[in-house]
Amino acid sequence: MSNDYRYMAVRLDEEGDPYIRWDVEVGDGLPKPLFLRSVLRFTESMDTAASVVFAE
Repeated sequence: MSNDYRYMAVRLDEEGDPYIRWDVEVGDGLPKPLFLRSVLRFTESMDTAASVVFAE
């Protein structure tokens, strides 16, 4: 899954629980539109991760 999503990496911690790392683009600073786009990508990625982690 991590290979398909640039801004998110999923790992398992010592107890086997999923650990999600999220990268935020900052470039030469963090303008509001870029931050809001990053939050949207995070939200979309969390929805995708939840569907994979909690798949039945």
